Amino acid sequence: MLDNLLQYDKELFLLINNSRIELLDSFWVFISSTFSAIPLFLCIVFNCIKKLGKSFWLSIVLIAVVVGVTDFISVHFLKNVFMRLRPSHTPELVGKFHLLVSKGGLYGFVSSHAANFFALSAIVSALFPLRTRFIYFVYSWAFLVGISRIFVGKHYPLDVIFGSFLGIIVAKSIWALVQKNKIKKLFI
Repeated sequence: MLDNLLQYDKELFLLINNSRIELLDSFWVFISSTFSAIPLFLCIVFNCIKKLGKSFWLSIVLIAVVVGVTDFISVHFLKNVFMRLRPSHTPELVGKFHLLVSKGGLYGFVSSHAANFFALSAIVSALFPLRTRFIYFVYSWAFLVGISRIFVGKHYPLDVIFGSFLGIIVAKSIWALVQKNKIKKLFI
């Protein structure tokens, strides 16, 4: 059963990656880059300052902790436990898809990009529960980053989906700890 699921995942990866529009290749490469996140981060910092004033740095620290924990789990735990080869390191797929960036590390489950951006989105939605448009914007950005990882040839769809779940779970768990320890008022 697991073999069938992984085979379907490879087929879906090939379908998505090969259905790309060449004109958008540079867009997907840009969205997948760290540089593209700068406007998003500036927007988040601005909103933290606007909402919290001088104590905005507490929210920035919380966001950094959430993303840092998510990244650590995805890179140093899950990838080394599951050891699922990235598409670029899968011999049977060589020459069958478009790799728009470097091959990257050997293992790709889960997508750290997806995990980190969905963690960021989830903690931002906890910090700004009434800023609906802002929350949609941040989650839309995370979705674009996730799908970009398939278009650039770095990850299978399940890598991205489970990375997204990981990010949301870590962010919600840390936020629950913040609430339980009565320090929520510092962030609201």
